[in-house]
Order: sequence, then structure tokens, then C-alpha cells
Amino acid sequence: MFKRTYPIRLRKDVSPEEVAGLETVLAGAATHIPGFLESRLAVEQSASPGSPDLVWENVFEDEDAFWLYGGHPYHMNLINDCLSFESPNTVLGQRSQPTTWSDEENVTAEQLSEARRRSEPGTSTDLSPGYRALERAGLEVPVVHLLEQIDVAPGKTGDYLDAVRTIFVPGAASHGMTLLASWKSPPQTGEEELYFLWSVNGWGEAFRNFVEMISDTDLMPRWLDAVRPLRTGGRRRYLVPSGLSGEWSTSD
Repeated sequence: MFKRTYPIRLRKDVSPEEVAGLETVLAGAATHIPGFLESRLAVEQSASPGSPDLVWENVFEDEDAFWLYGGHPYHMNLINDCLSFESPNTVLGQRSQPTTWSDEENVTAEQLSEARRRSEPGTSTDLSPGYRALERAGLEVPVVHLLEQIDVAPGKTGDYLDAVRTIFVPGAASHGMTLLASWKSPPQTGEEELYFLWSVNGWGEAFRNFVEMISDTDLMPRWLDAVRPLRTGGRRRYLVPSGLSGEWSTSD
């Protein structure tokens, strides 16, 4: 079995409702992700400076299940929505570094170190085991769409669109993600919401794109510095075709 301990330091302004939502999402991992055997979220008792607020403990059936977790839709849509540091809906106050280990007798320390190095975002150099795990699970599809909904701070819609246009669109394109369309709330409603529709080539590419972009030290710091003051929340979801055909134009 592969095990992981994930320390969580919460935002200072996180609400009880957000923490409850996080608990629900993490508890569902073992139900929705094959090979994810156990999910336990505990309050950290240490009062020492720098200690986490919560600790999330994971148990995976084997290394293949560990890889499948990385690109699984439940992880990409729900867990990352809460725990990815660049998500508009993140509960994190500080980026976390998980600790992973194995109790399998036939797994050497070198193999475990390599598995951990490859599969933790920001250190992965070879994601092919993740692609194979997704294919074996039947999760590979030709095209996946990412729909982002952003709650914009009052009066900041234009600034947010400028940041997307000048920073994120070129950065996303360099990693294989294409902006298909974007929409905004009518000004007459008094609401300030933005929607962005992106395309990526399947779950494997969505996984690769996510890992590469959060690891891009040129793109991500500039992007987050620009948009964090401009947004108050949001939601991101990777979507697949429903089978119901229709017609639409990006100018509609």
C-alpha cells in the first residue's frame, strides 16, 4: 500500500462552511476513486509555529492507484477546487508538501522516492504512469473542456479580463490549453461574474496541463499576483460530452 500525509494550513478568513465542504469532498475520495482505500481528516493538535491546521491521511492500494488519483476527475474537479493553491475557491493559506511512503515489502526506498518525485505536482518529470493508469480505468476521452466561473471583485471585471488576455491565455497556450470562449454578466444586473471555456485533449492531457502550469515559475506567480486581488471566489470544472448534440457559436 501507498500512504500519504497531507498537511493543510487554512486561509485566515476561511469560513466554517468552507471547512465543512472540504471535509465532505475529502471523505468522498475513497468512494469515487478506485484504489483509494482510506481518507481521514484530523485536526492538528500541535500549537507550534508553522504547524498545519488539519492533516489529511490517504491510503492507496498500490502505486498505480496513487497515479490514478492524480488525474482522476474527482481529484481534478473537487479536491483541486479546495486544495490547489491557485484555485479561486482554495481553502489553503499556504501551499502544502505531502509526505508519501509505502509498507509493501517489495518496494525499495529508491522506488518509493522515484514514485513520490514523479507524482507530486512541481516535481514530476515523467507522467506516463498517470496516462496509463487513466487509460486502464477507462477515463481517456478525445476532448475535455474546462469551464471556469469567477466571482470578480466590484469594479474589477476589466482588470481581470486584461490579466487573462495578457498573462493566462499565452501561458495556457504554451502548455496545450486553448481558450474557446468567454462570457461576462450583463452590467445591468449589478453582478460581476466571468466564465471561460477551455479545451484540452483528454484526461491525460488535462493532468499534464495542470501539473505543468502550477509548476511554471514564470507564469503562476505573475498570474496569482495579478488576479488574487481581483476575485472573491469561483468554481472550476472539467467537463466531458453529454451525448446531447446542439449548435452554438463563440459569438453568441
